[in-house]
Amino acid sequence: MRVLLQHVSRYRYPKPATLGPHLIRLRPAAHARARIETYGLHLTPPGELRWQQDPAGNFVARASWPSGRLTELGVTVELAVDIRPVNPFDFTLEPAAGKTPFDYGLLAHELAAYLDPGDPTFALGPLASRFLDALPQGGETIPLVVELNGRVHKAVRYVIRDEPGIWTPEETLRQGRGSCRDSAVLLVAALRSRGLAARFVSGYLVQLRDEGMIPNEPKGVSRDVVDLHAWAEVFLPGGGWVGLDATSGLMCGEGHIPLACTALPRLAAPIEGTTDVVADEILFEMRVGRLGHEVRPTAPFTDETWTALCEAGDRTDGKLRALGIELTCGGEPTFNSRLHPERPEWNGEALGATKWEQGIQLARELQKRMSPGGVLLLRQGKQFPGESLPRWTLELIGRQDGAPLWEERGADPWRGEPGIAQGAADAQKLGSARSLAEAIAARVGLEGFVLPAYEDPWRHLHEEAVLPIDVDPLAADLRDPEERRRLARVLDRGLGAEAGYVLPLKFVEGAFRSERWSFRPGRLYLLPGDSPIGLRLPLASLGGPPAVGIAEEPVEPPDPRSPEAAAREAERERTRLLRRVAEGKVAAEVVQQLLPPPKPPARKPAFAVRTALCVEPRGGALCVFLPPVSSAKEFLALIAAVSEARHSVDDPVLLEGYPPPPDPLFTRMSIAPDPGVVEVNLPPASSFAQHRTMVETVFDAALHTGLHAEKYLLDGRMTGSGGGNHITLGGPTPQRSPWLRDPRLLASFITFLQHHPSISYLFTGLFVGPTSQAPRLDEARHDALYEMEIALTRAFEHDPSAGPPAPWLADALFRHLLIDVSGNTHRAEISIDKLFDWRTAHGRQGLVELRAFEMPPHPRMMVAQAQLVRALVAALAQEPYRAPLVRWGQELH
Repeated sequence: MRVLLQHVSRYRYPKPATLGPHLIRLRPAAHARARIETYGLHLTPPGELRWQQDPAGNFVARASWPSGRLTELGVTVELAVDIRPVNPFDFTLEPAAGKTPFDYGLLAHELAAYLDPGDPTFALGPLASRFLDALPQGGETIPLVVELNGRVHKAVRYVIRDEPGIWTPEETLRQGRGSCRDSAVLLVAALRSRGLAARFVSGYLVQLRDEGMIPNEPKGVSRDVVDLHAWAEVFLPGGGWVGLDATSGLMCGEGHIPLACTALPRLAAPIEGTTDVVADEILFEMRVGRLGHEVRPTAPFTDETWTALCEAGDRTDGKLRALGIELTCGGEPTFNSRLHPERPEWNGEALGATKWEQGIQLARELQKRMSPGGVLLLRQGKQFPGESLPRWTLELIGRQDGAPLWEERGADPWRGEPGIAQGAADAQKLGSARSLAEAIAARVGLEGFVLPAYEDPWRHLHEEAVLPIDVDPLAADLRDPEERRRLARVLDRGLGAEAGYVLPLKFVEGAFRSERWSFRPGRLYLLPGDSPIGLRLPLASLGGPPAVGIAEEPVEPPDPRSPEAAAREAERERTRLLRRVAEGKVAAEVVQQLLPPPKPPARKPAFAVRTALCVEPRGGALCVFLPPVSSAKEFLALIAAVSEARHSVDDPVLLEGYPPPPDPLFTRMSIAPDPGVVEVNLPPASSFAQHRTMVETVFDAALHTGLHAEKYLLDGRMTGSGGGNHITLGGPTPQRSPWLRDPRLLASFITFLQHHPSISYLFTGLFVGPTSQAPRLDEARHDALYEMEIALTRAFEHDPSAGPPAPWLADALFRHLLIDVSGNTHRAEISIDKLFDWRTAHGRQGLVELRAFEMPPHPRMMVAQAQLVRALVAALAQEPYRAPLVRWGQELH
């Protein structure tokens, strides 16, 4: 960091004064840790200035004014310094000096002045003598000097003392307080009392604003400051003069710039001289400013720039409102661990113990800040090749109206890891699990339908039988394969013990219904595995007539469109197809394939209930597995029943299983593991201010849980977390999404990004190209540009005066083009995976995901990226961007 220091001293005299020679000790010493780039000393009025060195090697300017009397004297020092972090312990002692006391040998004569405690400045009295006697007498040299520095720091309370002079050690200890120069004198006396050569130092102390974001940690200064300061230096053979700052109790670092280092403090005065008239006004001023200030991860914008950016965000909101565009903005920030950066789960692995712990802490912090009264639900996430189970996902669900869903009570159920059973420890909670299951059944009016679930003994007995004779399954090593760990937990609990309790449950015609399940073995034996028992139910072995076909009633996810809009669209599509048949443009057989198939006649299954609520003790808590429901009303009723029933047990209760279906009633966000990071899926924000507040809140919560968004490259450069920061843009509802209401907007966006590769590569990090997470359309697929131009032409043909087109138009035009080399619609720079996929309701959300964004290390950078995209949408909505695509070819890379 390059900074400019300015130190101005001004003396004003009541009448013209004759000045004798002045000695000015305001030039940095040769051993300063900071690199001095420029230095200037200016006198007002000008005088004769000659540089010399005193016996201690300090630079001294001798100034004189032979021209006559002066009414004012000004001394201005200006220097540019390059301050870089240094290690104050970066030195090696001579072997003979490793322990104190030691002999300086040939250097003792040269250091005699720095070993002499007899000067009156260091006069000792009873208090000082007792203080020095209580200090360590010897030992390892470096720990000893650090200890002496710390003892002086604790003994003297720092105050700013403007009166002239330096207190003796006796006076400083009697007062119990002192300035920096008083503490430095006491430390010099303490060092010399132990036979260590020490000297008094006067200099500048530069302190730069603390830009760290770690909460609950001591903070530095809130702004850049520079002051005259005093400290001590001790001479250690092999290490030279080592600085010790008793004011802070720390070693001297890069911000300590020595000016004068002397055996006696009075010889280190910054300005010394004579005059025949005493000055009636003495002024001084010290300033520090940054030179060539470059943005850095800890301070990407100045306050002025940030204010201007926020104002631009508000103007963008106004422009979007004026254009009638309802744009929402979401994101997927990722964080890594500040507490465990060396663990595998923060360096490439997706799962690990510390990631679960910090993920839970993050979910709890977000719950307090963003969804008080919300419910935290553990559900299954994505499953990837090579992983035996889907990854965990924590879903935070709250109500839009702020009404509480779940009241926290008792012990924290998330202290352990619910995914890891604890064998016999969990078996002790089976009584509580049964009580909770029966209480839930009573709340929903289904007493007597709870049945116990057991592990399948035959499978596990076979596995135990084939183990080597010298392997104890109960003492299985956690480094062994998954199957052996699973077997050890089951055997530790006991094959005859109950594993949990199952309540067959289904919401039918406004009420919960159940039925009595029967199985051929007479018991409910779970499928083998580590998943919650709600996912291991043997539904295929339920008893019943063999002629029964599919007993489970299919549940279709709700269409994101309103029923009226969906019906109108279906009728328009049917009319359009029939007209094209009449015109001879489409064969009747094709129409039959395009029209939705008729619904099959309803058939009442023999066993209607194929879902169940389950309760099992796991990981120190009672885990309640919620079955899938088809509406928000059913989910609220289920949550209310569990919330009331948990008052019947003392053990903590947590929820897992299926989340509610999408519904405007709920606010939802999730936390999920990714390789090396943990990912937060933010809910959509409808304005710049809302998005900014959300990002700042999430960052603050992450910092309070030991997470941050920083990593360092091999060359020492700071970068983001290493994960993605994808930006999702859409509308309040799919039908109101700006991408679906005007296909020209998406066409303009595609064209603009194709014309400006810098947007594709500036924020995406180091991993680019056709195999990256966000490949461009023209990377390795140059021939696709011809097809894209055809699609763009079709999109630009839309006439906005004719009203919104069919919502599937924009999706159908670009879905086969915005893909990677394997045809994956999700992994593309502009992903329309959830725009309006006709195959699934989940894919008809009206969302466009921008994936060429890597996680930045600062929340303001994340907000700025989103604002750039929002402003681009507003500009393209106001004036469509239509131009031929550029054939970049190999110029891209």
